[in-house]
Amino acid sequence: MEDAIAEALAAVDSIGDEPSPKAAAPETVQAAGAKPAVERQEAANAAPVEPTRAASDRASVVEAAPVERAQDDGSARELEELKTRHMRLMADFDNYRKRVQREQATQRLYASENPLRDLLGVVDNIERALSVSTEEDSAGSLSEGVRMILNQMLSVLERHGAKAFESIGEVFDPERHEAVARQGHAVYSADLVCEQMQKGYMLHDRLLRAASVVVSAGKLDSASDSSSNGTDSPEAKS
Repeated sequence: MEDAIAEALAAVDSIGDEPSPKAAAPETVQAAGAKPAVERQEAANAAPVEPTRAASDRASVVEAAPVERAQDDGSARELEELKTRHMRLMADFDNYRKRVQREQATQRLYASENPLRDLLGVVDNIERALSVSTEEDSAGSLSEGVRMILNQMLSVLERHGAKAFESIGEVFDPERHEAVARQGHAVYSADLVCEQMQKGYMLHDRLLRAASVVVSAGKLDSASDSSSNGTDSPEAKS
């Protein structure tokens, strides 16, 4: 009996000396946690590298931003200059086109200036021939035929824009009149055209030929008129 009790106590003591599974668990957990600690240390050693690279990238982006902005501003300025230059060229070309059209229209309008000026001499000769014809000649068929030719030529000139203008009684205009003499006149005042030697003509609104005229130097009084004719004035007779 006593032996059995002693063996039971010995068995109980032997069981108490063995480690329990719960006591071994912390060592296992501690051993398992050793690997994450090493990884954290490696991460801590490698961590400063990542922020340095990110900072350098940000610095390069910050440095590149003003350069890109300056390039964009320069491109926009060049584009505006090109637009302005293009608009000026278009305006210059439009003005040139209008000027050429006006010049061409003027050339077409006055293209017959020289031929018409040459015909005016023929018209003058016909008018002189008719002016010196006698009463008998003017009634003849020859004079009538010449007058018809003259009227036909005048109508041709007028159809092409050439038309005679009247000068007698008008104020002397050096741009339209060519003075061949200046003398006193009993009717016209000074600086008025008192006689027309040759007609003047206009081609549309341009002078084709100036009129040859005599300009009045002023009205003649009776005393000077009578003395110029070789007779005594009323005052001289008295």
